[in-house]
Amino acid sequence: EEQKDGRLRIWVQGPAAAVTPIDSPAKDSLRRALGSGFIEETPPLRVDVGAVWLVVNMGQAEKVASLSPDMNAVVEISNRLKTSGIAVFGRSTDGISALQVRAFAPAQGIAEDPVCGSGNISVAAYLMKTGQVKQVGKNYTARQGMQLGRDGFVSIRIESEKIFLGGNAVTCVEGSLR
Repeated sequence: EEQKDGRLRIWVQGPAAAVTPIDSPAKDSLRRALGSGFIEETPPLRVDVGAVWLVVNMGQAEKVASLSPDMNAVVEISNRLKTSGIAVFGRSTDGISALQVRAFAPAQGIAEDPVCGSGNISVAAYLMKTGQVKQVGKNYTARQGMQLGRDGFVSIRIESEKIFLGGNAVTCVEGSLR
């Protein structure tokens, strides 16, 4: 869809999510990997949207921003639980976004993804599963990548249990193939 400023916004529909809890030993490993606790009332969940993420509610964006995970421990728990990595999020108070997200996937060769589509779709699925969508809204913006010197934004739209991920697009190459 074309925006008022002439930029294009592209939307993709995420696959249906399979959401499962993790056990207490995995939660302990996750705390060690992140070097931090998380919101116990909404415990971490394993979210499969094609790519599989451990999704963790850190509460506030400041806690997300301050994380310095033990990447070896992230690899270990990712391999043990057969996930791509860990996606963490917290509520933002920056006036620009509803959430701040970070996605760590060192087992896949990506220490931290500056803007992760499957991670953000997994966070939206987590919010749906835990009943937290009403706190951020069915249409929200997530911010990611500041700790890597990037300032990325994605839009999430939830309609009838379907998750759509959107972002601005710029045409870099045009052509045709025969």
